[in-house]
Amino acid sequence: IMIKKEDSFKKNKLSKLDFLVILILTFIIIDLHSFGFFGRTTFPQDPAIIFEGSQRISEGQIPYKDFTIVMGPVVFLMQSFFNLFFGTTFFSMFIHSLFLSLIICIIFYYVCRSEFDIFISFIFSIFLYISFQGLASHPFYNHTTYFFIFLNLFLLLAYINKPLPNYVFILSSILATLDFYTKQDIGALHIILVFFYFIFNYKKQWKSIILYLITTILLVGGIYFFLTKTTDFEYWFNLGQYPHNSRISNLLNPIKILEILSSWEFYISLIFIFFIFFIK
Repeated sequence: IMIKKEDSFKKNKLSKLDFLVILILTFIIIDLHSFGFFGRTTFPQDPAIIFEGSQRISEGQIPYKDFTIVMGPVVFLMQSFFNLFFGTTFFSMFIHSLFLSLIICIIFYYVCRSEFDIFISFIFSIFLYISFQGLASHPFYNHTTYFFIFLNLFLLLAYINKPLPNYVFILSSILATLDFYTKQDIGALHIILVFFYFIFNYKKQWKSIILYLITTILLVGGIYFFLTKTTDFEYWFNLGQYPHNSRISNLLNPIKILEILSSWEFYISLIFIFFIFFIK
């Protein structure tokens, strides 16, 4: 029993070789990221959306009140933060997206090391980067919303089959709220998915689950109340349709439903959720 406990401890503790592998992983991600910076990317989205929004914020303009943006303010505010240090340039966007990728991949490597050897963990981390960022050298709301989901997922995996301290429930609320104000649809799914994960695995901690719900409601509702009082934020909250032409009814469109059901990503996601979240 003592040997097993010692092995388990060593398995979760990074060695000097692990730190060397993390350093190599960092250089590889920087190298791959640079391909996108020089125009060779697998994610050809228009970087001007984030660039212009963050530039306006850096100049003191207020989103929704002074100018229109199509998504939640989080990714634009994050980019304006990087503008403080690197200027309003494409290089600043490069650093921003690189920073997100490195955080996700390094934490993922650490999580993998509790189950796999160094080589497998290294390969998995490279594939995570490619699937997460797609060689894109600029931040995008699709990347940022999954960034918050991954952080929450890794946080929950760190305590799998263990009682959760209250701060994990609160952190989950914060991450889900940030996700919601990055992109509504994914953020709402994030809130719901984590809630059901808590219900399934930690129903005995029902007080903490209520804490998660109350904290999430207060954060989402409080931010919405503040922004609607200070800006024209209700424009975005109505799914970006001005003046108030809501697209919520489209969610029940049979064609949309069939598109989802015919998507391979949908079934991969179901399998992932089943094995990671609902098998103890």
